[in-house]
Amino acid sequence: MCVVLARSNRGMTWTPLALPTKSNKSRLGFEGSARLINAYVESTGQDAKGTYAIYATEGLDTSFTPVTGKVWGMIATESYLYGVTGTTLWAIDTVGAVTEILTLSAEGSVTFARNRRSPATQVGLVTAADNRYYTIEGVVGTLNTDPDLAGTPTSIAVKDGYFIITTNFNRFFITGEDDATSISALDFGKAQRSPDEILRVMPTETEIALFGSESIEWHQNNPSEIASFPFVPVQSIDVGLLAPQAIVKLDREIIWLASDGTVKRMVGYGGEVISNPDVQRAVGEVEDKTTISAFAWHSKSIGHSFVAFTCPQWTWVYDLREGSWAERQSYGADNWRVSAVAEWQGRVLAGDNATGELYDMSGEFMDEGGSPLIMTVQTAPSDAFPYPVLAHGLALDVVPGVGRPGRPQDADPHVLMSYSVDGGRTWSTERRASVGSGGNTNARAKWLRLGMIRRNGRTWRFRMSANVSRCIQGAALDVERLG
Repeated sequence: MCVVLARSNRGMTWTPLALPTKSNKSRLGFEGSARLINAYVESTGQDAKGTYAIYATEGLDTSFTPVTGKVWGMIATESYLYGVTGTTLWAIDTVGAVTEILTLSAEGSVTFARNRRSPATQVGLVTAADNRYYTIEGVVGTLNTDPDLAGTPTSIAVKDGYFIITTNFNRFFITGEDDATSISALDFGKAQRSPDEILRVMPTETEIALFGSESIEWHQNNPSEIASFPFVPVQSIDVGLLAPQAIVKLDREIIWLASDGTVKRMVGYGGEVISNPDVQRAVGEVEDKTTISAFAWHSKSIGHSFVAFTCPQWTWVYDLREGSWAERQSYGADNWRVSAVAEWQGRVLAGDNATGELYDMSGEFMDEGGSPLIMTVQTAPSDAFPYPVLAHGLALDVVPGVGRPGRPQDADPHVLMSYSVDGGRTWSTERRASVGSGGNTNARAKWLRLGMIRRNGRTWRFRMSANVSRCIQGAALDVERLG
C-alpha cells in the first residue's frame, strides 16, 4: 500500500506501515499476526492512490422474519424464495407474502435443488436430520413416500433435468426428466470405486460428482445408455468431503472442505488447494467437523464473490476475486450470524443462525440488523529487529468526511488504535482518533508519543464501528532508531 512520505518536525521520515491483504494469524503470533475481521481488500491498480484499499464488509438490514429459529438453507425460483427455519418449510412470494408450507419432523441441515420445468418449477428438498425427500410446487409441499426410492435420502442436486438423490449404501437415484415425483426402483447408480458412503452430489459442466468421506467419483450422462441408466462412472480420486454441508457451487466453481482438512477448488478431475495454514489449523481444532458448513454469494453492491466456511467457533470467508481469506465475526459472537444465503429478485438475502431473520445484505448497510459491525484491521508485527526504535507518531490514511450529521452517534466517527508486544495475546488501552465529521475532508487519524518498540516489534490494531462508510488506504510510522 502506497503512503506519501513526509518530514516530521524533527526532520525524521514517515515510513510506510504495511497493512494486511488477508488474515494470516500464524502459528505463534510473533512471526505474523495479520488479521482482517469484517473487512475485505480490493486491488485498486496503478491508477489509484495505492495498490489496494481495505473496506468494511457488507452490512445487514432486516427484511423478513418468516419464523423463529436457525435458517438451515434457502433456494430461489422466479416466483418464490423457499427456506427452512427450525422445522418449518416456508415460501415468500414476489410481493413479500410468507406461507408456512409444512412442518418437518426434525431440525437439521437441508439441501435444495430446482429443476428446469416451466412455468411450474419443481423444487426438491432432502433433510439430513430425518433423511426424507420432499417435493415442492408453488406453496404445496409433499413428502415422497414412493417405495421405489429405496434407502435413506442424504442429498439432492439437478443435472440435465433429472433430480439426483443420494441415499445410503453408496447409491443415487434419478427422477424422471423434469418430473420430481417420478421414480423407478431400477433408476439408480452406485459409487463403486471406494467403499465410503456418498455424502453429497454436485453437478459439474458435463458430469455429476459424488462426494464420499474419502473419495470423489464422477459419473457422466451418456444418452446411449438411456434405455438402462444414463449415468456411467468415468473417473475417481482418493480425496473426499470432510463435512456434508461444507461444499458449495458458485457459477462453475465447486469449492469444498476436503477430507485432508484443506479447502479445495475443483479443477478437472482433481482439487487445487486454496486454503492457508490458518484456515487449516482452525478446521483441525473443531471437534465435531459436521458442524462446519459453507455457502456462497455474489455481492452485487461491491462487485466481489465470496465463499464462507462457518461453524460455532469461527467464520472464514474466501474472496474469489482477490484470492484471499478474511474473517467474519458478529457482535458478541465468535462467528458470523449468517448461516445461509440466497440471491433473489436482484437482492442478496442472508439468514440468521439463531433468530430466523432474513436480511438484505449489501455494502450500503453499515451495521448488522442494528448491532455494530466492527471492522478490525490488525497488522503483522512492525519490525524493530535488531535495534529498538522510538515511535513518535502513527498516522492512518482513512477516507475522511464520511460522518452523518443526522445521526448524532455517527456525526464524528472515530477509529480505535491499540498495540500488542506479545504477538496479539494482550493489548494496550485503546486510543481514539477522529476520521472526520461530515464534510471534513482534511481529517487524518493520528496518534503521538507511542513509546519504544523493542526487538519483537509491535502489532497494531485498528477498529471502527461507526455506522458510516469505512475505507483504509494506508498507514505510516514516525520512528527514530536507537542504538
